[in-house]
Amino acid sequence: MRCFYGETMPKKQTSTQKNVHDAVVSRVLQVSRRLFQTYGLRTMTVDEIARHLGMSKRTLYQLFRDKNELVRLVVKQFTEEMREQCELICREAHDAIHETFQMFQYLDGIFRNLNPIVFVEMQRYHPDAFMLFDQHQHMYTKQLILRNLQRGIREGYYRSDLHMEIIARFRLESALIPLNQDIFPKDQFPLHEVQHELMLHYLYGIATPKGYERIQQYEKQFSKS
Repeated sequence: MRCFYGETMPKKQTSTQKNVHDAVVSRVLQVSRRLFQTYGLRTMTVDEIARHLGMSKRTLYQLFRDKNELVRLVVKQFTEEMREQCELICREAHDAIHETFQMFQYLDGIFRNLNPIVFVEMQRYHPDAFMLFDQHQHMYTKQLILRNLQRGIREGYYRSDLHMEIIARFRLESALIPLNQDIFPKDQFPLHEVQHELMLHYLYGIATPKGYERIQQYEKQFSKS
């Protein structure tokens, strides 16, 4: 078995060797994610990634089978982090509308520096990674939206006559529309503004009069932050 320094290593790693290996893998994933988000997937070749990391391409291939595996693991790490953060937001939010504003603020921090071409390239050139992201969207994010709708109805902020399955699917799909460069070219429509407008459109569409007041309250608070 070859270790990431190119030396022969025993089949059983010691705890120290495993910790070093895990630390290197974690660093590669973090740097690769930043590069992918900024420049896109196709531009960042294995050579380019290795150069940014200050390691050889050979070393990189000893850590990951190929670029497809690297992209898939970056997406896996990304979706796991999102899930943890979303659960934290749900636990700490004052109510359903506050939860939605907090989610927007969190996701805005991610997408503000994201090159929109990433999703197009992932679907076209890295289908395994895209499938992982798509499963996260339709299995977790959709349930997150449904939970928020149920909470908002219980609290009296959302209309009780909503067809929740339709609304959840609409919200799920519309959340990615701002990344579509054919509809919202980033040089004309700042991503933050598009996301913000669509969030308000969504909230006002499902809110009760009591919910309207809450939306306006949080809109004032969040606009100052």
